[in-house]
Amino acid sequence: MELAPDLGAIGFIFHPGIHGGVGYQAALPRAEEVIEVVLDTASEGAVLAMEYMDGSGQHICMRFGELGGILEEVDCLGLKIMLDNQYFFDVSYDLTNRIALQQVVDELGAVPDGVYVLAVNANIR
Repeated sequence: MELAPDLGAIGFIFHPGIHGGVGYQAALPRAEEVIEVVLDTASEGAVLAMEYMDGSGQHICMRFGELGGILEEVDCLGLKIMLDNQYFFDVSYDLTNRIALQQVVDELGAVPDGVYVLAVNANIR
């Protein structure tokens, strides 16, 4: 994060990681702690954007609600989210019709106020 300005970047995008078999709730405090350390050492104005995972293995943050849990606990304007439509499909978010898409938007809307999407990675399928 300290290098972001030198690279001409406003920040970095990352995957929150894995829970190692203990489950999301048990892994959450450690994930929050690491994110807070990174944000505390970041250059002024730099942002960190979480990207949800594809749902395989022991990943945490496979749903918007799980990202929201981290966002609520960290409570820092430097923490954002990044959307990748590849993972929409991988975790069974349905984007094939308006009703299904609205359900995805509604779940994203459950993310805490004041937090916004930093970037979108749109893959063609």
